[in-house]
Amino acid sequence: MPSSNVEWDQLRREATKLERQLEDRVSKYQMLNANNAFDTEMGYGNQKMGVGQGNDSDDSAALLSAEIERTMAALGDLNERMSAIAKRTQSSQHTLLVKRYREILYDYNADYQKASQIMEKRRESSALFSGAKMRNHDNDTATEHLLRERNAINNSMKSAGNVLSQASEIKADLRNQRASLGSTMGYLSGIAANVPGLNQVMDAIRKKRSRDDMILSGVIASCILFTLWYLFG
Repeated sequence: MPSSNVEWDQLRREATKLERQLEDRVSKYQMLNANNAFDTEMGYGNQKMGVGQGNDSDDSAALLSAEIERTMAALGDLNERMSAIAKRTQSSQHTLLVKRYREILYDYNADYQKASQIMEKRRESSALFSGAKMRNHDNDTATEHLLRERNAINNSMKSAGNVLSQASEIKADLRNQRASLGSTMGYLSGIAANVPGLNQVMDAIRKKRSRDDMILSGVIASCILFTLWYLFG
């Protein structure tokens, strides 16, 4: 048991470090996505002057995306090892922490996938416009029309990025509250056996956590629906 506790503490510290890295990188990826929407708006003028601006931002996004995927893979592997220890120790505190890291990994993966989809749509829009520009080089009216369409799409993408950033901040606050509540539950679980009267308190805390999870799910669903309505409504 002592060796398991030592290994658990080491894995927990590493998981905390990876969680902070993942939060920072996903946030940067979302901000880069929002900034790229503005860069895309400026792209047409730069192309007319023979200046390319999208390659650097695309390279940065690709590098950051690779870092995020490596961090998520490392955190997932770490969580599996923590889960194996929790099964051996049969500790409720260990089990709760394993569940928390699984939820964190799921949430950050969802945020990353949403930002990646928006960035991919932006790239497709840029490629479509560039191809149309080359085919209709002598048709100024058609080019101007495509430019207006492209700018409208970019504005929608930028607005969607801002909505996602706001949703990410709200979710980060709720996640911090949930983390604090989870730590409290783990502490109370350790002494619940010695103080039977805490069972009712534990039940109340679990109900509050379930209510917080419902609020978090509602916020995420609302942001997704608003984004879809803004883009396609």
